[in-house]
Amino acid sequence: MQILDGAPPYSHGAIAVYCSNPSCGNSQAVATRLEKLGYTGVRKYREGIQDWVEAGLPIETGVPA
Repeated sequence: MQILDGAPPYSHGAIAVYCSNPSCGNSQAVATRLEKLGYTGVRKYREGIQDWVEAGLPIETGVPA
């Protein structure tokens, strides 16, 4: 990947990061790193994918249905 003019590609677009549940700290580490790289639209879903699934919200697995 090539970064032009020092700005990361899509640096102003929304990026959602999440872990499996609130006890996992990886999403915070990723969010912090992305912000240090210049990304401004970073949002952390603290509750994680477990909460999302339990709420009955849609997910994508990358595997065709």
